[in-house]
Amino acid sequence: MHHANHYEAAFAALLARHRVWHLAIDDARRGAVDGMPIKNLDFVVAPRSGRLWLVDVKGRRYPGGTASKPKRHFENWTTRDDVTAGLEWARRHGPDHEALLVFAYWLTDPERAAPPEATLWHWEGRRYGLRAIPMADYARQMRTRSPKWNTVSLPSAWFRQQARPLHEYWPEIAPAAALAPESVFA
Repeated sequence: MHHANHYEAAFAALLARHRVWHLAIDDARRGAVDGMPIKNLDFVVAPRSGRLWLVDVKGRRYPGGTASKPKRHFENWTTRDDVTAGLEWARRHGPDHEALLVFAYWLTDPERAAPPEATLWHWEGRRYGLRAIPMADYARQMRTRSPKWNTVSLPSAWFRQQARPLHEYWPEIAPAAALAPESVFA
């Protein structure tokens, strides 16, 4: 995890607040599979459901663009390497692991209501809306965005339909979820 990356730090703080076990991965160093370097993901998350999630956090501003030309849609691009690495890590770890892309949108317009299709999180004076999509689903629908930068994205309409608020994957972080007593999180 990049400590200077406020999106990843906010995500970790959300998990910690709701006592969801997670491990931040040092993404400054590359992992290796069969002697070949492979991108590390950002987190391993183990919610109470028992499934282990291999998470790559993508930070985006909403609205994007500039003040004079704001983009009022949820950007969902990532690199092809992010998707390939996530799927490979999940495959290598077995059927109880799943790779998940978490899009953490920094909601920069205080005049706009938070989108209902995101898990809302306030942290260190910023508002975030978090949406997630399994990497396997993303991979099936991704389209090349930029060959030069090796980026991919999903059609906006498909992303709106398929990406879910993060708490739909992990109900314990739902806005109304009560914190578990200390003795439960041992």
